[in-house]
Amino acid sequence: MVSKSLPAEVGREHWLAQNRRWRQGQSPLECRAQSPVVQDGKKKDRKPLSKRMYDHTFRKLVMEWQPLKQSLPLEEAIPMIVYGWKKTGVWPSDPPTPI
Repeated sequence: MVSKSLPAEVGREHWLAQNRRWRQGQSPLECRAQSPVVQDGKKKDRKPLSKRMYDHTFRKLVMEWQPLKQSLPLEEAIPMIVYGWKKTGVWPSDPPTPI
């Protein structure tokens, strides 16, 4: 249960609850179903980030350092950032050579 406390405390409570579920052997999908994004005690509904929004989101978040209006799950953020890095030439085109 998430209390109405400071954001850092809510984040810590969420992480501890998630960690307990992982240690109990629940699958990531089961854990995700039990871990809604919570704001003021209510589930915050949001649409997944579409690939059409990658350019805009990457530019605002990474290039212009502007915060997002809503949180972005890591599983959606990583592909968007990799896309932006590839587009801007930061992502290497050749895989690294094994040592």
